[in-house]
Amino acid sequence: MAVLFITGGCDGKQKKADSGTGTNAYHFPGETHLQNIKMLTDGGENAEAYLSFNEKMLIHQATPGEMKCDQQFVMNIDGYGKMMVSTGKGRTTCGYFLPGDTTVLYASTHLADENCPPPDMSEGYVWKLYDSYDIFLAGLDVFLCAYRSDEVALRGAVDYRWVKPEELAVFPFSAANH
Repeated sequence: MAVLFITGGCDGKQKKADSGTGTNAYHFPGETHLQNIKMLTDGGENAEAYLSFNEKMLIHQATPGEMKCDQQFVMNIDGYGKMMVSTGKGRTTCGYFLPGDTTVLYASTHLADENCPPPDMSEGYVWKLYDSYDIFLAGLDVFLCAYRSDEVALRGAVDYRWVKPEELAVFPFSAANH
């Protein structure tokens, strides 16, 4: 599975041009390796994105507008058709498509508390693995199911490109030990 990073620069050195697709193309002077770079997200904070298996969609975490915590969003690869697939409550992290591209997997804290968990800045910025994260599977058209994080973990040999639903098994899991 390919990883696509969605970023935007603020250093004023980029040249903005209309790509003709409704998104903006960005080119940094002196760049010789990357071509046709497009900004797909705008506003708020946007984090890493992952491609669907058919390479037609992205899932990414973002904190747009008035939201206080990262949520999971799916959109077409051209930047259109954006929809939130998480609940809009709690904090989410790292969503992935499952084979077939109709289901996504992500973690969220919203079952423990609908509010954002407080960040721990004692060591600077560190992405925290909260004990209150629960694992969710969501269909792109309907919510499917949720698993309690203290009851679910991965078992066996995991293909790190994707997680098979049958690889989710019940056994004790503690984020503090990982």
